[in-house]
Amino acid sequence: MQWLRIGLLFTVMLTSSGLLTQPVLAQEKFRYEITITNLTRGQHFTAPLVVTHKANLHLFAVGESVPQQLAVFAEEGTPTALAALLAEMPEAKDLVMTAGAPATDTLINPGKSTTVTIEGNREFDHLSFAAKLIPTNDAFIAINGTPGPPINKPITMFVPAYDAGSEQNDELCASIIGPNITECRGPGGGGHPGGGEGFVYIHNGIHGIGNLTAAIRDWRSPVARITIRRVTDTSAGPPEVDL
Repeated sequence: MQWLRIGLLFTVMLTSSGLLTQPVLAQEKFRYEITITNLTRGQHFTAPLVVTHKANLHLFAVGESVPQQLAVFAEEGTPTALAALLAEMPEAKDLVMTAGAPATDTLINPGKSTTVTIEGNREFDHLSFAAKLIPTNDAFIAINGTPGPPINKPITMFVPAYDAGSEQNDELCASIIGPNITECRGPGGGGHPGGGEGFVYIHNGIHGIGNLTAAIRDWRSPVARITIRRVTDTSAGPPEVDL
Protein backbone atom coordinates (compact mmCIF):
# COMPACT_ATOMS: atom_id res chain seq x y z
CA MET A 1 0.00 0.00 0.00
CA GLN A 2 1.49 3.34 -1.06
CA TRP A 3 0.91 6.16 1.41
CA LEU A 4 0.97 9.87 0.64
CA ARG A 5 2.09 12.20 3.42
CA ILE A 6 1.19 15.88 3.33
CA GLY A 7 3.05 18.26 5.66
CA LEU A 8 0.47 20.83 6.69
CA LEU A 9 2.50 23.06 9.00
CA PHE A 10 6.06 24.29 8.94
CA THR A 11 8.42 26.11 11.33
CA VAL A 12 6.99 29.11 13.17
CA MET A 13 9.45 31.99 13.62
CA LEU A 14 9.39 34.27 16.66
CA THR A 15 10.38 37.92 16.21
CA SER A 16 10.57 41.01 18.39
CA SER A 17 12.16 44.42 18.31
CA GLY A 18 15.89 44.22 18.83
CA LEU A 19 18.17 41.20 19.02
CA LEU A 20 16.88 38.04 20.72
CA THR A 21 19.30 36.68 23.28
CA GLN A 22 17.19 33.92 24.82
CA PRO A 23 17.58 30.38 23.37
CA VAL A 24 14.72 29.09 21.23
CA LEU A 25 13.89 25.50 22.11
CA ALA A 26 13.09 23.14 19.27
CA GLN A 27 9.54 21.80 19.12
CA GLU A 28 9.41 18.22 20.35
CA LYS A 29 7.83 15.87 17.84
CA PHE A 30 5.76 12.75 18.53
CA ARG A 31 5.29 9.78 16.26
CA TYR A 32 2.06 7.83 16.55
CA GLU A 33 1.23 4.41 15.15
CA ILE A 34 -2.46 3.82 14.42
CA THR A 35 -3.39 0.18 13.77
CA ILE A 36 -6.85 -0.42 12.26
CA THR A 37 -8.28 -3.96 12.35
CA ASN A 38 -11.37 -4.93 10.36
CA LEU A 39 -13.71 -6.93 12.65
CA THR A 40 -16.47 -7.56 10.11
CA ARG A 41 -17.20 -10.72 8.15
CA GLY A 42 -18.12 -9.16 4.81
CA GLN A 43 -17.11 -5.49 4.73
CA HIS A 44 -13.86 -3.99 3.44
CA PHE A 45 -12.34 -0.69 4.59
CA THR A 46 -10.66 1.76 2.26
CA ALA A 47 -7.20 2.92 3.25
CA PRO A 48 -7.81 5.60 5.90
CA LEU A 49 -7.13 9.30 5.86
CA VAL A 50 -5.30 10.09 9.15
CA VAL A 51 -4.55 13.55 10.54
CA THR A 52 -2.93 15.00 13.67
CA HIS A 53 -4.39 18.28 14.90
CA LYS A 54 -5.26 20.58 17.78
CA ALA A 55 -7.97 19.69 20.28
CA ASN A 56 -10.57 22.01 18.72
CA LEU A 57 -10.78 20.26 15.33
CA HIS A 58 -13.41 17.59 14.61
CA LEU A 59 -14.24 15.87 11.33
CA PHE A 60 -17.98 15.64 12.04
CA ALA A 61 -20.61 15.66 14.79
CA VAL A 62 -23.13 12.86 15.32
CA GLY A 63 -26.67 14.19 14.84
CA GLU A 64 -25.55 16.99 12.52
CA SER A 65 -25.09 17.22 8.76
CA VAL A 66 -21.82 15.82 7.47
CA PRO A 67 -19.29 18.13 5.76
CA GLN A 68 -19.57 17.69 2.00
CA GLN A 69 -15.91 16.62 1.71
CA LEU A 70 -16.45 13.78 4.20
CA ALA A 71 -19.69 12.81 2.43
CA VAL A 72 -17.72 12.35 -0.79
CA PHE A 73 -15.27 10.08 1.04
CA ALA A 74 -18.11 8.08 2.63
CA GLU A 75 -19.87 7.61 -0.72
CA GLU A 76 -16.97 7.27 -3.17
CA GLY A 77 -14.01 6.19 -1.01
CA THR A 78 -11.87 9.03 -2.39
CA PRO A 79 -10.25 11.23 0.31
CA THR A 80 -8.87 13.99 -1.93
CA ALA A 81 -11.51 16.65 -1.15
CA LEU A 82 -11.33 16.00 2.60
CA ALA A 83 -7.52 16.19 2.50
CA ALA A 84 -7.69 19.52 0.66
CA LEU A 85 -10.08 20.89 3.29
CA LEU A 86 -7.79 19.85 6.14
CA ALA A 87 -4.73 21.25 4.37
CA GLU A 88 -6.28 24.73 4.61
CA MET A 89 -6.87 24.49 8.36
CA PRO A 90 -4.23 25.91 10.73
CA GLU A 91 -5.52 23.48 13.38
CA ALA A 92 -4.17 20.49 11.38
CA LYS A 93 -0.54 19.36 11.23
CA ASP A 94 0.35 16.06 9.53
CA LEU A 95 -1.85 14.08 7.15
CA VAL A 96 -1.42 10.60 5.65
CA MET A 97 -3.63 9.01 3.01
CA THR A 98 -3.58 7.05 -0.24
CA ALA A 99 -4.34 8.92 -3.44
CA GLY A 100 -7.02 7.92 -5.92
CA ALA A 101 -10.11 5.73 -5.89
CA PRO A 102 -10.15 2.54 -3.78
CA ALA A 103 -8.39 -0.43 -5.37
CA THR A 104 -8.35 -4.09 -4.38
CA ASP A 105 -4.75 -3.97 -3.15
CA THR A 106 -5.41 -0.97 -0.86
CA LEU A 107 -8.46 -2.33 0.99
CA ILE A 108 -8.38 -3.59 4.59
CA ASN A 109 -10.10 -6.96 4.24
CA PRO A 110 -12.14 -8.77 6.94
CA GLY A 111 -9.89 -9.90 9.78
CA LYS A 112 -6.92 -7.91 8.48
CA SER A 113 -5.09 -4.85 9.82
CA THR A 114 -3.07 -1.92 8.56
CA THR A 115 -0.79 0.44 10.48
CA VAL A 116 -0.23 4.13 9.69
CA THR A 117 2.54 6.25 11.24
CA ILE A 118 1.99 9.99 11.62
CA GLU A 119 3.68 12.91 13.38
CA GLY A 120 2.38 15.25 16.06
CA ASN A 121 3.72 17.44 18.87
CA ARG A 122 2.54 18.96 22.14
CA GLU A 123 0.34 21.48 20.33
CA PHE A 124 -0.99 19.07 17.70
CA ASP A 125 -1.57 16.04 19.93
CA HIS A 126 -5.02 14.82 18.82
CA LEU A 127 -5.77 12.32 16.06
CA SER A 128 -8.64 11.71 13.67
CA PHE A 129 -9.16 9.36 10.77
CA ALA A 130 -11.89 8.19 8.42
CA ALA A 131 -12.33 5.26 6.02
CA LYS A 132 -15.24 4.04 3.89
CA LEU A 133 -16.92 0.62 4.24
CA ILE A 134 -17.28 -1.31 0.98
CA PRO A 135 -19.89 -2.35 -0.07
CA THR A 136 -22.19 0.28 1.44
CA ASN A 137 -23.87 3.44 0.21
CA ASP A 138 -22.30 5.91 2.66
CA ALA A 139 -21.01 4.05 5.71
CA PHE A 140 -17.67 5.02 7.24
CA ILE A 141 -15.55 4.40 10.32
CA ALA A 142 -13.76 7.15 12.18
CA ILE A 143 -12.08 8.40 15.29
CA ASN A 144 -12.91 12.05 15.82
CA GLY A 145 -10.45 14.11 17.85
CA THR A 146 -8.97 11.44 20.13
CA PRO A 147 -6.12 12.64 22.39
CA GLY A 148 -2.83 10.93 21.56
CA PRO A 149 -1.64 8.64 24.38
CA PRO A 150 1.59 9.06 26.39
CA ILE A 151 4.57 6.98 25.34
CA ASN A 152 4.44 3.33 26.50
CA LYS A 153 0.69 3.65 27.23
CA PRO A 154 -1.15 2.59 24.05
CA ILE A 155 -4.93 2.88 23.88
CA THR A 156 -7.39 0.56 22.14
CA MET A 157 -10.89 1.49 21.00
CA PHE A 158 -13.71 -0.46 19.36
CA VAL A 159 -15.55 1.82 16.96
CA PRO A 160 -18.94 1.58 15.23
CA ALA A 161 -19.81 2.26 11.62
CA TYR A 162 -21.35 5.67 11.00
CA ASP A 163 -23.85 6.59 8.30
CA ALA A 164 -23.02 9.90 6.63
CA GLY A 165 -26.72 10.51 5.97
CA SER A 166 -25.87 11.88 2.55
CA GLU A 167 -27.71 9.27 0.46
CA GLN A 168 -30.40 6.63 0.98
CA ASN A 169 -29.27 3.10 1.78
CA ASP A 170 -30.77 1.42 -1.26
CA GLU A 171 -28.04 -1.30 -1.25
CA LEU A 172 -28.04 -1.36 -5.05
CA CYS A 173 -24.98 -2.11 -7.19
CA ALA A 174 -25.78 0.98 -9.25
CA SER A 175 -25.27 3.18 -6.17
CA ILE A 176 -22.27 1.55 -4.49
CA ILE A 177 -18.60 2.07 -5.32
CA GLY A 178 -16.15 -0.81 -5.11
CA PRO A 179 -13.46 -2.46 -7.23
CA ASN A 180 -15.00 -5.94 -7.13
CA ILE A 181 -18.31 -6.71 -5.43
CA THR A 182 -19.46 -10.33 -5.58
CA GLU A 183 -23.18 -9.54 -5.78
CA CYS A 184 -22.50 -7.06 -8.60
CA ARG A 185 -20.24 -9.47 -10.52
CA GLY A 186 -17.63 -6.74 -10.76
CA PRO A 187 -17.26 -3.08 -9.80
CA GLY A 188 -20.15 -1.15 -8.33
CA GLY A 189 -21.75 1.65 -10.27
CA GLY A 190 -21.10 4.46 -7.82
CA GLY A 191 -24.28 6.40 -8.59
CA HIS A 192 -25.71 9.06 -6.26
CA PRO A 193 -29.30 8.19 -5.33
CA GLY A 194 -29.69 11.12 -2.92
CA GLY A 195 -32.49 11.12 -0.37
CA GLY A 196 -30.22 10.76 2.65
CA GLU A 197 -31.26 11.36 6.24
CA GLY A 198 -29.33 14.63 6.42
CA PHE A 199 -27.34 13.88 9.58
CA VAL A 200 -24.64 11.51 10.83
CA TYR A 201 -25.84 8.55 12.90
CA ILE A 202 -24.75 5.07 13.95
CA HIS A 203 -25.23 2.88 10.88
CA ASN A 204 -27.91 0.19 11.26
CA GLY A 205 -26.28 -2.33 8.94
CA ILE A 206 -27.18 -4.10 5.70
CA HIS A 207 -30.73 -5.47 5.36
CA GLY A 208 -30.80 -7.13 1.94
CA ILE A 209 -33.29 -4.70 0.42
CA GLY A 210 -31.25 -4.29 -2.77
CA ASN A 211 -28.47 -6.36 -4.34
CA LEU A 212 -26.37 -6.88 -1.22
CA THR A 213 -26.62 -10.13 0.77
CA ALA A 214 -27.37 -9.31 4.41
CA ALA A 215 -26.15 -12.71 5.65
CA ILE A 216 -22.66 -11.80 4.46
CA ARG A 217 -22.49 -7.99 4.56
CA ASP A 218 -24.42 -7.12 7.74
CA TRP A 219 -22.94 -6.37 11.18
CA ARG A 220 -24.37 -5.97 14.67
CA SER A 221 -21.44 -4.70 16.73
CA PRO A 222 -18.37 -2.44 16.51
CA VAL A 223 -16.75 -2.96 13.14
CA ALA A 224 -13.14 -1.97 13.85
CA ARG A 225 -10.50 -2.17 16.57
CA ILE A 226 -8.21 0.86 16.72
CA THR A 227 -4.93 0.82 18.65
CA ILE A 228 -2.91 4.03 19.01
CA ARG A 229 0.61 4.11 20.46
CA ARG A 230 3.18 6.85 20.71
CA VAL A 231 6.41 5.32 19.54
CA THR A 232 9.09 8.06 19.65
CA ASP A 233 9.76 11.56 20.86
CA THR A 234 12.27 13.42 18.72
CA SER A 235 13.54 16.96 18.43
CA ALA A 236 12.59 18.86 15.30
CA GLY A 237 16.06 20.40 15.16
CA PRO A 238 19.02 21.40 17.36
CA PRO A 239 18.00 21.67 21.02
CA GLU A 240 19.06 25.32 21.23
CA VAL A 241 19.63 28.15 18.78
CA ASP A 242 21.24 31.38 20.02
CA LEU A 243 20.06 34.42 18.10
